Amino acid sequence: MSSKNRSMPSLHSDEAAEDFVATADLTQYDLSGFKPMRFEIEPKAAALNMGSVHKTGTDIR
Repeated sequence: MSSKNRSMPSLHSDEAAEDFVATADLTQYDLSGFKPMRFEIEPKAAALNMGSVHKTGTDIR
């Protein structure tokens, strides 16, 4: 097992990221700080606006 002490390089393009993942030995990197992300691929049927409404019922945006 190798030590996980290498820091992740800055990747400034999709191509650089793809090349890094394809060629790097990821066991050498500490990935414990990474967090999962969700991507919404499909378009939504409607949008929801969460604007505030004043006590009088008027929009205060």
